[in-house]
Amino acid sequence: MSNQKTQTKTIEDNYILQDYYNRAYNAYRNISFDPDKRAESIVREYSELLTEDLKQYTDDETKRIYKDRFINKLLAWLDAKSRTASSMITGPARFPVERNLKALEIEMKRNEEFIKFRKTFYSRYEKKQTTVIDPEKKAKEIHQKRKDNILENMLLIKAIDKKEQTGFNRNLFINGITNLCLKTIAKEGNKARSEDILNLIKKHNNGADYVKPIFTKKHRIFTLLEVTEQYREEINNIQNKELKILTFEGFKVFFNYEIDRLQIQHDEKPKVEIIQSLKKNAFRWSPSQKVWQRQLTQNAISATQRIFNITL
Repeated sequence: MSNQKTQTKTIEDNYILQDYYNRAYNAYRNISFDPDKRAESIVREYSELLTEDLKQYTDDETKRIYKDRFINKLLAWLDAKSRTASSMITGPARFPVERNLKALEIEMKRNEEFIKFRKTFYSRYEKKQTTVIDPEKKAKEIHQKRKDNILENMLLIKAIDKKEQTGFNRNLFINGITNLCLKTIAKEGNKARSEDILNLIKKHNNGADYVKPIFTKKHRIFTLLEVTEQYREEINNIQNKELKILTFEGFKVFFNYEIDRLQIQHDEKPKVEIIQSLKKNAFRWSPSQKVWQRQLTQNAISATQRIFNITL
């Protein structure tokens, strides 16, 4: 097989893969009578394919990752093809049949890997997109599940009082509803949802067919709105704190109190080890804000200090 040679041809059209013409040419130099034409065809067709593929993705980071991997897989296939040959091109004399068969097997494998990459990358992306739930929709679903849980337990307490259900501890269910309301729901500081929960409790707290009210008039569960308001003020105080920015060599750390996030912004793309450490410590990439972030907690601060060996 002949040695690779460098082509100096310039492709007039501004194809996204035009810089890889030489790699495409070398892929066909020993198997085509017109490697130049085949190289042009490869650059054009796969540039168009890549351009169309990129339209499937919405954020710049995903597009960048896909483009890099697309090119790497394509070049791996072309380089493998460059190690194959045809006796019609190179001549039958001393043609390395066995070596060429092995090279063809590797070339076919690299081509299959390229095809598989395009399918699996998109399917994983699509699956991820379909599993992303709108925050407001998710909050409504959680709210409804809480209402269903509270009502179910209140009806069970009613049945316990009427001796229709035995073997249950009434106080456990009372405490469970109370803790859910005052230690979970109230902490969110959402007046409308707390009011909705309280109306549900009042509606099913007593009636003609009840042995006695589920909650007495002076039970602390009826302070739900007041407790919610206290937490809402605390949340507002935190959100009204000014954005705190700490600058280090190569990156910045943001204490973004308004959205309750600790954010890390790099001057350049960080090393793979850093990205892996961020992911392992619950940081997620935000394409819209171009930062790695997670909820602003003491654990987030400790993780950041540990990953970057800094003091915050």
